[in-house]
Amino acid sequence: MNHIDVFNQIAHDLNIIKYEGESDYLFHSRIIYSAMGMWIRAIASSSNIESQSISKNQFHRSIQKILDSFLIVNGKTARWFYPENQTNPTNILRDVLFNSGDIIECGFDSKITARTPITVKYNNTNLIRIGAANSFENIIVSGMAITENGCCDLNTVDLLEYFHIPLISHEEFLHFITKNLKWEKIANIDNYEFFDPNKNSVFSSCWTKFLPLKDNQIYISRSQLSYGAFNYKLCKQSNEVIFMASISSYSQNEHVRDTQRMQYIVKSFYGQCAKARADIGRDYSILHFWSKLPPAETKLLNYIGWPLENIGNRKNEFVIKNDFLEVIELLVNNLGINMEVNHL
Repeated sequence: MNHIDVFNQIAHDLNIIKYEGESDYLFHSRIIYSAMGMWIRAIASSSNIESQSISKNQFHRSIQKILDSFLIVNGKTARWFYPENQTNPTNILRDVLFNSGDIIECGFDSKITARTPITVKYNNTNLIRIGAANSFENIIVSGMAITENGCCDLNTVDLLEYFHIPLISHEEFLHFITKNLKWEKIANIDNYEFFDPNKNSVFSSCWTKFLPLKDNQIYISRSQLSYGAFNYKLCKQSNEVIFMASISSYSQNEHVRDTQRMQYIVKSFYGQCAKARADIGRDYSILHFWSKLPPAETKLLNYIGWPLENIGNRKNEFVIKNDFLEVIELLVNNLGINMEVNHL
């Protein structure tokens, strides 16, 4: 059996097919990504029958050994898992399932196990099974997620809620923020940069030292703590006096108060919505985001989809099954993203 037959068999078992124009290199890389998700669950579920857990060292050695075996079958896929400046793909693969809750730490965080299976709904008739994999037969895999058809009862949690993604619009979110902020007067702003929401560019290019502030409108500021590390605050001007508020002052929920989410919300408020594009094919869609998504949304897309170019995914591009387009539409609308849609 040659390497193409091997990958075709795995793709058949996991119900993964090619999207329009996809190369064998990217297709095989996606297959390995999904297959590694199944192997990670299996290792965490059954490595130690008595304690049903495995030491972290043994766990990581096992993951690395299996990934190396896949890359030997098709050596070209190595550059997808080891792009420039990316040296440890096993940590990324592991973290996808940590973030989803499929695997968890136990034994004073020295061991890893698979959680008791639960189901999470992503539309009225489809579920994701999270946790220990009891069977690998008749499954449909999307990214690292195992999907299945079934009735969604009242006890089944929503997918976005499960990933701690706020289920409110960007307008409601901004209203919530302005109602709960604790403002302090700032005398000197020389050490601050400001996020210009009117700039039609990626977020990293929207920071400037000089931004004309309008009274009682919300802006984002930052001061540098060390190289690459910043302290972010919300700011406003009132009667030529500058006020700032710590981002943590409006919510104790770390998933809500991340700075990336704030940049999306503020740009939307000023009518310069962040941009994205969806290329929709027959079975899969390719999502292109101009700027990095908030952490919670990134964790979700790495779970239900596949990074496009490589596992590092610096271009913020994902492949997803069209079954999840309803989820993506809600996610995009809540962040105020202007998404261009192309049908392939």
